Amino acid sequence: DRALERLLADGMLCFRLMETAADRYRRPGSEAFEGAGLPAEWALIPMALTGWDNAYYGPGRRAGAWAMDVPTALSHGVAIRRGWDERHIPEVMTPAAIAQAQRVTGLFIEDPLKQVIAFVQGPHAARRFNPEALDASLLEWCHLLRVILQVDRNFDRDDTQALWLMR
Repeated sequence: DRALERLLADGMLCFRLMETAADRYRRPGSEAFEGAGLPAEWALIPMALTGWDNAYYGPGRRAGAWAMDVPTALSHGVAIRRGWDERHIPEVMTPAAIAQAQRVTGLFIEDPLKQVIAFVQGPHAARRFNPEALDASLLEWCHLLRVILQVDRNFDRDDTQALWLMR
C-alpha cells in the first residue's frame, strides 16, 4: 500500500519521473532483453532499484541504474577503477545486466521470483529465500517491483523519447 501511495502521490509525480527517464533507456533495453530470450519486463528492474538513476551509489558499493555490485560488474567485463566506473553508462550496463539475468535465470529455471532475487541480492540470497521468513525490506522491494510492473502496463501516457533525442 505504501509503495502504491508513493507512486500515486502528487499526481503520480514519482512514477511519471521514472517513466520519463525510462523513455530514454527502456526501449533499447527491452529489445535487448527480448533479443536475448528474456522477458522485456527485466528492463524495468532499474525503476524499482534506483528510479533509473545512472548516477546512483548505494550500500554494498552498488552503482548505476542497475545498482550492480562490483564483483558482479567485473565478472561481466564492466570497467571499474579509480575515477572511472562504467556501471554509470547505460550502453555498457545493458549487456552486463542481460548477462547477469541469463546467469540467474539458468540457476533458478522454474522460479522467476528467485531469479529476480538472485539478480538483485545474489544467488545465495535466492537459495536462502523462504517466503514464510522473508525479511521486510526484501518483501517491500518485491511488492514495489510488482506494483511498478502493473502500473506500467496500465499507464497510458505520451512517450518522451523524441524529447530526449532532440536534447
